[in-house]
Amino acid sequence: MTLGSHYRRTATITPSSSARQALRLILKPKAAAMGTVDGAWWPRSRDSLAEFPAMIAGLKHRLGRPSRVAFNVNAWTAAPRRVLVDGQAVSLEGFRSLDEHTVLVSGYAWHRMVLLVIPPEASEHAAKAALALRDVS
Repeated sequence: MTLGSHYRRTATITPSSSARQALRLILKPKAAAMGTVDGAWWPRSRDSLAEFPAMIAGLKHRLGRPSRVAFNVNAWTAAPRRVLVDGQAVSLEGFRSLDEHTVLVSGYAWHRMVLLVIPPEASEHAAKAALALRDVS
């Protein structure tokens, strides 16, 4: 994990107060066999504080209460150690060793999801194709 003076400890974000654009997230059906990835996410930027809270809120129905997001620190802007989403604290942990095209989201009771991150700069055609292939991984 990378910690530095430029990392803030906690940020409070209300996903509903950020840009009201549709979350571009597709998940495998709940009964689908486990695979390499559990879904695909196409963020609009690499800004961790602009993107992570809405993604976290979008996973609540599958994970219950998300508790942790692990991400590649080289792929995202600096993030605080924790973010409050809808009043719940979620740990943000950056690692250099994680694949820059994935984020790992953990919930309570050992629930975990691996999301394929489609680069924000991907064309709409390429992103939609990648989102459609999420079931084969």
